[in-house]
Amino acid sequence: MKTRVGLVLLALACSALAQVNMSNLVGAVRDSSGAPVPGVTVKLTNVATGAIRQEVTDDSGLYRASLLEVRTYNLEAEKPGFKKIVKAGIALQVGETTTEDLTLELGGVSQTVTVTGESEQLRTETGSVGSTTCEALASGCGTSRSRKIL
Repeated sequence: MKTRVGLVLLALACSALAQVNMSNLVGAVRDSSGAPVPGVTVKLTNVATGAIRQEVTDDSGLYRASLLEVRTYNLEAEKPGFKKIVKAGIALQVGETTTEDLTLELGGVSQTVTVTGESEQLRTETGSVGSTTCEALASGCGTSRSRKIL
């Protein structure tokens, strides 16, 4: 009898250790007409730790993020040609699968161009020679033909 009680307690202890504090987040990404959007980058940011996890939607527009810590997350989805969508404060529960479907709206392509550089100091396309004269030097020159000035 004592052996059976010991085995039952051991089994209960093992099953308690097997409980995991994880959750899943799944969803479908569709456009405004309801068609699935494949290739969307879905970024999950753990609000407490700042950890980022990225998933990409499959051909059916579905994404799945498994084994996430039970925390609150911010969700971002973006794809070129669509407006970026952000959902904040998605709270996950222990052992549950949370569903967050997203609808992307068509948008323009945004592009950032950063140019750094300096203006050219030497013009190589022409063979002309030029010079710059300081205003003080030019005003100091007289128009008379005195030998002292020359």
